[in-house]
Amino acid sequence: MVTSISPGPFIPMLVDMTPSLVLVNSYFDSIANGISKYEDPLRKAVREVVIPSIQTNFRVSGRPAWKPLSEATNEIRSRLGGGSGILVKSGSLESAMGNENLWQFSSDEAVLAGLPSDVWYGIIHQSGYEGGGGANPIPARPFAVLQAEDEDKIDEIFVEWLGEVIDDGWPGI
Repeated sequence: MVTSISPGPFIPMLVDMTPSLVLVNSYFDSIANGISKYEDPLRKAVREVVIPSIQTNFRVSGRPAWKPLSEATNEIRSRLGGGSGILVKSGSLESAMGNENLWQFSSDEAVLAGLPSDVWYGIIHQSGYEGGGGANPIPARPFAVLQAEDEDKIDEIFVEWLGEVIDDGWPGI
């Protein structure tokens, strides 16, 4: 596009805009539309960072470390022959937490929607239970916890995604 500008009594200037302003505007619109929906990087972050981090929490007995099992719980486990870790008796809760289908995604958030009914007790372990009605208290052993290094990895996923959106929206960059 060639535009002639004649600012008063001065020498006229000729400006050649390549690509045209209309095309540049369409590139910006394409980029703006691409970054208005975060579902793709959110899914990738849950799959590649959040779920593996939660599963690591099970393997290392919490980060920060969970309170050890009570002596009574250890005795019961010995009699029943179960468990290789604090929250690992059958492995069902850890396995369930590895399921991406437990998450609900929208254009701007990822939410752990709930636990399957066969691992309902995970809610108690996540938050703890004060006891009552003859039941002993259960300390909180939060397993669905992000670590500082997880946040850095999630940031990397979003930066990579943003670069892809810009590359797709602005050809030739």
